[in-house]
Amino acid sequence: SNDGTFLSLNSLFSGGFSFRTGNRAQKIILPKNNFLEVLQNNGYHTYGLIPNLTSFNPLSKSFENEQNVYEHGPPTEILSKGLGQKIIEFLNSKKMVEPWFYYVHVSDLHPFREGEYEDVVQTVDNW
Repeated sequence: SNDGTFLSLNSLFSGGFSFRTGNRAQKIILPKNNFLEVLQNNGYHTYGLIPNLTSFNPLSKSFENEQNVYEHGPPTEILSKGLGQKIIEFLNSKKMVEPWFYYVHVSDLHPFREGEYEDVVQTVDNW
């Protein structure tokens, strides 16, 4: 995941934009009264499936299901190579208590480094 991913996710889970919160981290930071906490305080059960990267650890602690991480690689566990089946099996397992929220973060929805220009930009541009 790149910097934009974590800026977006931190905004999503905190309800605040990074230019207001000052959060510029390349990891998930869950403040008090974050989105998942609000759901839990309102009776929702939270489940998830995220990459096993330290940047995502705070999310993992918010999920009720024990098996809430997948291999980020190398090689990355992708939807067409078993990750999709893992998601479907969990949804069909009837282990989720209602009402529920299930967050899935997959890494294979867009091609990685499509061209030479993107490779060069990615190596020099942290933004």
